[in-house]
Parts: sequence; C-alpha cells; structure tokens
Amino acid sequence: MIKCPKCQFEQPEDIYCANCGVNMKTFVVPKRSILFSLLNTQDFYVGLLFVGIVAFVIYDYSLSRKPKPTTVARVTKQTSETLDIPDSQTPTNYKPSVATASVETEKKVIPQNANTEGTTPKRTASRFQKKADGADKQTQENTAQSAPGAPTLKTSLQISFFQISRNLLNEIQREATSSQFSGDGFGGILSKKRLALIKRSNDIKSVSTNRYKLDGHPISLFKGQKSGESAKSIGLYFQVNTLKNEPTSTQIEVKSWGSLKLQDPDENLFSSEMTLNPQYAAFVAGFLPKDKVFNDEERAIFESDRALKIYNLDDFSDGGTDLIMFVELPD
Repeated sequence: MIKCPKCQFEQPEDIYCANCGVNMKTFVVPKRSILFSLLNTQDFYVGLLFVGIVAFVIYDYSLSRKPKPTTVARVTKQTSETLDIPDSQTPTNYKPSVATASVETEKKVIPQNANTEGTTPKRTASRFQKKADGADKQTQENTAQSAPGAPTLKTSLQISFFQISRNLLNEIQREATSSQFSGDGFGGILSKKRLALIKRSNDIKSVSTNRYKLDGHPISLFKGQKSGESAKSIGLYFQVNTLKNEPTSTQIEVKSWGSLKLQDPDENLFSSEMTLNPQYAAFVAGFLPKDKVFNDEERAIFESDRALKIYNLDDFSDGGTDLIMFVELPD
C-alpha cells in the first residue's frame, strides 16, 4: 500500500493516484510558510487570548489610579453656583443653610490663600446640605407643635354612666350618627354641644363619671359586686381600647360583656369601633335585655351598685328608663 503525497489517499502501489490523479513519483509537496503553520496551531490562539487579558487588566488598573474630581453644588437664596473645596481646606464645622446662605457667605468659607488649582481631589458637600435640611425641617415641626392653638394628642378619656329616660334615649338615637355594632348593644356619635344640653335635661340622671389615662393600655371597668358570698363577680364588664390617637381624632373600640346570673356563664354583649374628636362624643346603651329574669340574690347584688340598681327599677322593666354610657375627650 502507498499513500498519495498530495491528498493522502491510500491505495495499492502505482504511479498515479486513483483519487486525485497526481503522479505520486514526481509530485513534490510545497513548503508552507511559518505564518501559515502558526495560524493553524491551537497554542497561537491561547497565547493571543492571554495577552488580551493582561492588557485589559493593566488598562483598568491605570484608570483606577487617576484622581476623580467632584463638584460641590451649593444652592443660595438668590442664585445657584458651583464651588470647589480642596480636601485640605474644607472646614469641619461647615453647615450651610438653604434659607440664609448668600454668595458673600460662601466666599468666606474658603480662606483667601487656599490653592484650588491643580489635580487635588474635590469633596462633595451634599451630606452637609442634607443635615441642614433635616435640622430646618425638625425646627419647623417643633415650632408648629408649640405654636398657640396647634392641636396636641389627647392624654385622657372621660367615661360617664347615666340613668336616662327611654324617650330621651330614642331622641338621641334619631339625632346621632349610628355606629356599627356586633351584639345586642347600640350607640353612635353626637356633638358635645348636644351632649351638654342632654346632661342638663330632667330626663337624665348622673350615676358615675371618671377620667382615664390614654397610655396605650386598655381601659377596664366593672360595674357590679365582686366575689362575695356567691364566690362569683356579678355585673357588667367594659373595655375601651385606643386604636389610634391623633391630634385631630381618637379612634376607640368599646367592648362589653357580663356575668349577670349566678349560675350562667359570661355573656358577650357587644363590640364596636368609634372615632372621637374634641367636638364629638360617643354613647352606648342597651346593655341588658328587658326580658331578663333575676332571682332575689341577684337583685340584691344589683342593688349594691349605683349603675346596676337601675335594672331593678320597675320603670326599666316597663321600658321607661335605661342605662347609658358616654365616652368623650375632655376639654
């Protein structure tokens, strides 16, 4: 067997190549140039890639070594200008004010002999400007809160109980803005001017009035008699939670439940959310159904409490009177 020197075809020994037809005895393989041989090797391309990577790293490093000047943007009362502050001359206590800065004031910040030429890196003063803006904003807020007549957060809540005639209670219900209740209770929002007139009416009688601090904790009240011979607290429980306290309004949640029978479990009477402000108050009533039957021992416990003794009156059973609670922000 013989291999063709031109096309490398393998065949039995002969003069001519059966594939390309060249005379295999006289054909001379042409010599390739060094460049052609180099371009056809894998090592050449690997070396070229390595040289490119090294060149990129050197170029990037040289750019990072160059100083990068920055510009200080200074806003003045009458104009906006650019001021370059060298590192060595920046005052440590510099705090510009947007409202009072002037061109003359800025010229005094840098000494006359300061050399601002050359390639000295420049320092930005934006952080000084932010501090000044924050200080001005805080000053304005403090001034607004301390100004005469400015609204402030309410720190207390007044809760009052009254014996009220059913006719007056029905009148209040018609006039007031109703609130959403879950349970048997009912109530709403009415103006404090109207409340002042109601309190002076002959159809209403004060039972108790107390003020409580608004400190983020629920206000808990109990009307009745705590554990005695019956070893059980009999009466009405109330809880007022402050959901949101703002200068213009206070949002509260009023809940009530009761243990009114010696043998029966506690009853969940109602729950409601109301929003108060200095001009309006809330009222709640309908704590106890009129068809509730109590024994002599239970009635004796009611008689010991000024609020619950109302439920022992024949006038309550006949539908002529009821117990009402007012919740208001005191003046």
